[in-house]
Amino acid sequence: MAVKLYREYRIKFYLNMRHYIIIDGKKGEIHPHTWEFALDIKFGRSSFVEFNIFEKGIANFLEKYQNKVLNDEEPFDSIMPTLENVTDYFSSEFYRIIHDIGGMMTRLEASETPTRSYIVNMAEQEGNAQINADTENIILTEVMDAVPAGTIGGTYCGNPLACAASLKTIEIMEREHLAERSCEIGKKVTERYLAMKEKYNCVGDVRGLGGMIGIEFVKDKETKEPAPELTATVINECAKNGLLVEGAGAYNNVIRFLAPLVITDEQLAAGLDIFEKAVVTAMEG
Repeated sequence: MAVKLYREYRIKFYLNMRHYIIIDGKKGEIHPHTWEFALDIKFGRSSFVEFNIFEKGIANFLEKYQNKVLNDEEPFDSIMPTLENVTDYFSSEFYRIIHDIGGMMTRLEASETPTRSYIVNMAEQEGNAQINADTENIILTEVMDAVPAGTIGGTYCGNPLACAASLKTIEIMEREHLAERSCEIGKKVTERYLAMKEKYNCVGDVRGLGGMIGIEFVKDKETKEPAPELTATVINECAKNGLLVEGAGAYNNVIRFLAPLVITDEQLAAGLDIFEKAVVTAMEG
């Protein structure tokens, strides 16, 4: 019987802000709070959890509300910033951020005072069931973790040729310094993508590790509304000009960069030029 194994974490974030509540048509006084948000997050047991990635994502989202009067900020300029309303809105945003990096937020507890909390159980929210099921398919390690080593026999188990090929591959990786090359490529791509983020309003985020970099396209940098149509256009424009790129992300608005580690600097620069031209063409279209 397959065993479902997870790693579960609780991460806390803090938000200093002010707000006022209108009761029976009467505006209350503006008063401060230090809100605490405790997120319960679930990842697959075999996953390497890069806390800095989702911590940065949550922190960046909260930054626009830090030390502000919530009533003056969207969407609380049109809905009352009560404990419940703020937590409901933030829970959907936190859920999206965690989901985009392969995890699943199962619960959010928000407190505006040490004695008063409001809790949102994400699994019970309408519309999350299928998303949770899809995420579980990614993060569960049912098959590989349930079968002890050596249990499954097969043609290639202990095959001398396969072992020799693996050893030679490792030898080449070490000799050619491909791990270091991955970091070099990642640095070059990240620098180019960050420059694009400054130039183009459609680039909402750049993130990654080593040679795998994701660039996220949005309709608005403030709301972070995904732009899947523009992303699809960028992919098609790249293909027309001989560059194959891959779409990714829960909202189909991310393009994942993952070049061969043997790529030359000239080839890399040429590919990035094609990519940026495709972005400009997609924006103009």
